[in-house]
Formats: sequence, C-alpha cells, structure tokens
Amino acid sequence: MSKAFLYVIGAYSVAIFPNFVQADYKQDYAEYTKNLCVQQLDVCRKQLATGHYGTVLNATDGDLNVLCDGKPRDNKATQCMLACQMKLKGWMDESGLFQPSGYIEYMEGLPHKTDAKYWEAVEAAAASCSVYATLNECETAYVTAKCLADEGHKYGYDGFGVHYLTYIVTVYL
Repeated sequence: MSKAFLYVIGAYSVAIFPNFVQADYKQDYAEYTKNLCVQQLDVCRKQLATGHYGTVLNATDGDLNVLCDGKPRDNKATQCMLACQMKLKGWMDESGLFQPSGYIEYMEGLPHKTDAKYWEAVEAAAASCSVYATLNECETAYVTAKCLADEGHKYGYDGFGVHYLTYIVTVYL
C-alpha cells in the first residue's frame, strides 16, 4: 500500500472516530441520568403505593419513564410523583405550595449556568409560577412544573421544570 493511501485512511479514522465516542458518551450519559431519575422516583412511587397522598396509587414503569423523559402524563400518579420530588428538592413546602426561594436555591447549586440572562430567566420563572394553588398538592406540582418549563422556553432555556427536577439535563458537547 502506498503512504498516501495510509494517510487518507488515518485522516478519516481521526475525523470519524471522535464522533462515535461523542455519540456514545451522550447516549451513556442520557441512560445514566434516566436510571438515576428512576431510582429517585422509586422513593416517590413507594409513597404513592402506601396512600401517602390520600389514596393508594399505582405508578407504572411507563409513568416513571415519561416523567424521567421530561414529559409527565396528566394523571394523578405522575402529578403526585412531581409533588414528592418537589418536596424532596425544596421546591414545595409540606402544605403543597411552591417555594420560589427553594427553587432558586436549587438552581444556584447547578454548576453549568452562570450568565445574567439565565438568572433573569430563573427569577422570572420563580415569580411567574408562584401563583398556582389548585385543588391539591399533586395538581399544584404538575401545573407549576409545566409553568416553569414554559417560562424557561420563553427565555430560550429547555426544561426549567421537569428536566431539572428529575436530573435530566441536556448535555451540549
């Protein structure tokens, strides 16, 4: 084989190989964070099964998966798992009311966002979404999480609500 041919093969390998590594890393990270989310939500699923929210609810694997994908179903089990997570993270108090200060404090703990526009968006989302107090804490959690996500989108940020709450954060490499 000629040297030129080997150089061409080597150049293609170097150009193509990092893309495979990067794609594998993104997929591995997504699977890792989803598994972490499912583990955390399993604590909440056990609460639901004991009647913690006034009635015994069966949260299915499907409920866990869609919630960990950031797309909660509009059903009682998913709503109550959101309420459980919000309480565990300090976003909601024991009476079921959204706590903007707990939300902001949690967002401050995330290492990857430091720009002023981000903080403007976080504070605006916290203020806009602190008005919801529906019939029960599960519904309040669901509506608040949707509001946080919508407010984040207004400022160009994805998933201020459910994604951060369940540790699914988009990775840009």
